[in-house]
Amino acid sequence: MNHTVECCIPLSHPSIAGHFPGNPIVPAVVILNEVIAACNEWQPDLSISGLSSAKFVSPLRPEEVFSIYLDTTAKNSMKFECRIEDKILVSGKLQITNSES
Repeated sequence: MNHTVECCIPLSHPSIAGHFPGNPIVPAVVILNEVIAACNEWQPDLSISGLSSAKFVSPLRPEEVFSIYLDTTAKNSMKFECRIEDKILVSGKLQITNSES
């Protein structure tokens, strides 16, 4: 199963001012938080138990609209990619369990 969500981190987000002044980029933890929120909204019966991998390829600037692509075709894991059009920003894999089990 696949799912896509569009997101945008505003310049007013509290983490942006210090990361980095004069040349702001969205911190990795903020991006991962958006991935987790998208996963929880799409599949509320799943619990995230860990982060197997994450590769940050390109920076995300505040106010840039990006897409989160989620894929649950593998057992006990969810692959994700964050992209701006065809440019991959982040890719990785979350460990998941069915919380109803």
